[in-house]
Amino acid sequence: MIPVDEARRLATEGLSSLPAETVSLADALGRAVAADVTATRALPGFHNSAMDGYAVRHADLGAGALVVAMEIPAGVVPARALGPGEAARIFTGAPLPDGADTVIMQEDARRDGDQVRFTERPPKCDNVRYRGEDIDLGEAVVQRGRALTAGDLAMLAAQGHCTVAVVRRPRVAIVPNGDELVPIDAQVGPGQVPNTNAHMLAAQVRAAGGEPWAFDPVADTLDAVTEALREAAEGADLVLTTGGMSVGDFDHARDALRADGQLAFYKVRLKPGKPLGLGRLGGTPILGLPGNPVSAFVGFELFGRPMLRTLGGFHLVDHPRFEGRLARAIGRNRTRPEFVRCDVLADGRLLPWTKQGSGMISSLLHADALALIPEGPGSLEEDATVLAVDLRR
Repeated sequence: MIPVDEARRLATEGLSSLPAETVSLADALGRAVAADVTATRALPGFHNSAMDGYAVRHADLGAGALVVAMEIPAGVVPARALGPGEAARIFTGAPLPDGADTVIMQEDARRDGDQVRFTERPPKCDNVRYRGEDIDLGEAVVQRGRALTAGDLAMLAAQGHCTVAVVRRPRVAIVPNGDELVPIDAQVGPGQVPNTNAHMLAAQVRAAGGEPWAFDPVADTLDAVTEALREAAEGADLVLTTGGMSVGDFDHARDALRADGQLAFYKVRLKPGKPLGLGRLGGTPILGLPGNPVSAFVGFELFGRPMLRTLGGFHLVDHPRFEGRLARAIGRNRTRPEFVRCDVLADGRLLPWTKQGSGMISSLLHADALALIPEGPGSLEEDATVLAVDLRR
């Protein structure tokens, strides 16, 4: 068995981002930007008013009433500069006339015909948005590898981009192994198991930024598994298998990789998920996940997600990690570190779910985080501090 950190290093070693493609802004949310984007437009593009009110020359304040010489709605360019002793009725977002340097909001103005007086004397430049004060020409606005958010798309739109270059989404083949697997809507007979993992992993792949390609369950023969892996490797950027990586007589994924490709490792010092393997077939990375749903879930988040997001060009490939206090005591495994599923409580403490077995799907309903419980004798007591993987982000 190899340590978790060494297995994670090997999982992403040699992987690089896929080629770029151009997509519309409507299709870009969550995608990884393929190249830095710099500003070709200053924001704002002109001096404008931040308030409904009156544009004035600050030097004229305190000298009595000013003459309202013009009105400037948003979208209208002032016909001339503002002269001494004049004010301009102006609205939010409207261009500031030349000569004006301050805007007084209308609540502080007292107008009488074409005369206006002010009850407040604000500082110079108050309520004025200056050209380029948000973003100047040539300034970096979106960095390569960033997962595009709604705010990023707003900036790209403001810069006049209808499209953006993003890294192609990795196509991820999901190949479940096992004669016992049946469709989830089938009548489950004795010894049969619903094909839960395929649906769970497809959701995990989508959440990580990939496109899932689910295979029907593969029969427990070496020839069937080898054929399925060849097809998956030819058509996908990453292959996930479930089952077949252990040492049983019907576990053929490991043997198929040994015979037809490369096998880097197939046991990790980890609970849940010891029978987890990594290899390549025709240059395509293959991650062999355990058949138990919880083990497959944890294995994907620790190993598959960083592989997928590296291929997807993302700068941040892992879930954030944080230190938290346990909300109750929990036993330790003597020989392997364990990632236990936890609720994150309102006070930030980690509450381990009571059912932690690798086949207990109920623990995934309480998986805000994976708390790392170091191996060793005894238990960790309530309020012990542990490192946790934040699955919410």
